[in-house]
Amino acid sequence: MYGDSNSGKTFFAINLACSIALGVDWFGKRTEQGMVVYLATESPETVKARIQAHQKHFEVMIDDLLIIQVPINFHEGDYDV
Repeated sequence: MYGDSNSGKTFFAINLACSIALGVDWFGKRTEQGMVVYLATESPETVKARIQAHQKHFEVMIDDLLIIQVPINFHEGDYDV
Protein backbone atom coordinates (compact mmCIF):
# COMPACT_ATOMS: atom_id res chain seq x y z
CA MET A 1 0.00 0.00 0.00
CA TYR A 2 1.35 3.42 -0.81
CA GLY A 3 0.20 7.02 -0.77
CA ASP A 4 0.95 10.47 0.53
CA SER A 5 1.98 10.94 4.13
CA ASN A 6 -0.94 11.36 6.53
CA SER A 7 -3.45 10.11 3.96
CA GLY A 8 -4.84 7.34 6.18
CA LYS A 9 -2.88 4.33 4.88
CA THR A 10 -2.15 2.90 8.32
CA PHE A 11 -5.72 3.42 9.54
CA PHE A 12 -7.03 1.74 6.37
CA ALA A 13 -4.64 -1.22 6.66
CA ILE A 14 -5.25 -1.76 10.38
CA ASN A 15 -9.01 -1.61 9.95
CA LEU A 16 -8.84 -4.17 7.14
CA ALA A 17 -6.41 -6.42 9.07
CA CYS A 18 -8.56 -6.38 12.21
CA SER A 19 -11.71 -7.15 10.21
CA ILE A 20 -10.09 -10.18 8.58
CA ALA A 21 -8.57 -11.40 11.86
CA LEU A 22 -12.03 -11.22 13.45
CA GLY A 23 -13.94 -12.45 10.38
CA VAL A 24 -16.33 -9.50 10.41
CA ASP A 25 -17.68 -7.48 7.50
CA TRP A 26 -15.43 -4.71 6.24
CA PHE A 27 -17.30 -1.72 4.79
CA GLY A 28 -20.21 -3.99 3.91
CA LYS A 29 -18.04 -6.69 2.35
CA ARG A 30 -17.84 -10.16 3.83
CA THR A 31 -14.44 -11.37 5.03
CA GLU A 32 -13.15 -14.83 5.71
CA GLN A 33 -11.64 -15.07 9.18
CA GLY A 34 -7.97 -15.96 9.27
CA MET A 35 -4.53 -15.17 10.61
CA VAL A 36 -3.19 -11.78 9.50
CA VAL A 37 0.51 -10.93 9.36
CA TYR A 38 0.99 -7.14 9.56
CA LEU A 39 4.43 -5.82 8.60
CA ALA A 40 4.83 -2.84 10.91
CA THR A 41 8.35 -2.01 9.77
CA GLU A 42 7.80 1.72 10.26
CA SER A 43 6.57 2.96 13.66
CA PRO A 44 5.60 -0.43 15.12
CA GLU A 45 4.64 1.16 18.45
CA THR A 46 2.10 3.35 16.65
CA VAL A 47 0.62 0.30 14.93
CA LYS A 48 0.35 -1.60 18.22
CA ALA A 49 -1.32 1.41 19.87
CA ARG A 50 -3.83 1.72 17.02
CA ILE A 51 -4.71 -1.97 17.21
CA GLN A 52 -5.22 -1.65 20.96
CA ALA A 53 -7.48 1.35 20.33
CA HIS A 54 -9.44 -0.68 17.75
CA GLN A 55 -9.93 -3.48 20.30
CA LYS A 56 -11.05 -1.04 22.97
CA HIS A 57 -13.42 0.86 20.68
CA PHE A 58 -15.13 -2.27 19.34
CA GLU A 59 -14.82 -4.17 22.64
CA VAL A 60 -13.11 -7.15 21.01
CA MET A 61 -9.92 -9.11 21.48
CA ILE A 62 -7.96 -9.76 18.30
CA ASP A 63 -5.92 -12.95 18.64
CA ASP A 64 -5.24 -13.79 14.98
CA LEU A 65 -3.05 -10.78 14.19
CA LEU A 66 0.72 -11.12 14.15
CA ILE A 67 2.72 -7.89 14.06
CA ILE A 68 6.21 -8.08 12.53
CA GLN A 69 8.17 -5.15 13.98
CA VAL A 70 11.48 -5.37 12.14
CA PRO A 71 12.41 -4.58 8.53
CA ILE A 72 12.30 -7.55 6.16
CA ASN A 73 14.84 -7.96 3.38
CA PHE A 74 13.83 -10.19 0.47
CA HIS A 75 16.70 -9.00 -1.73
CA GLU A 76 19.74 -10.42 0.11
CA GLY A 77 19.78 -14.08 1.03
CA ASP A 78 16.95 -16.27 2.23
CA TYR A 79 17.02 -15.48 5.96
CA ASP A 80 13.88 -13.30 6.00
CA VAL A 81 12.03 -15.54 3.56
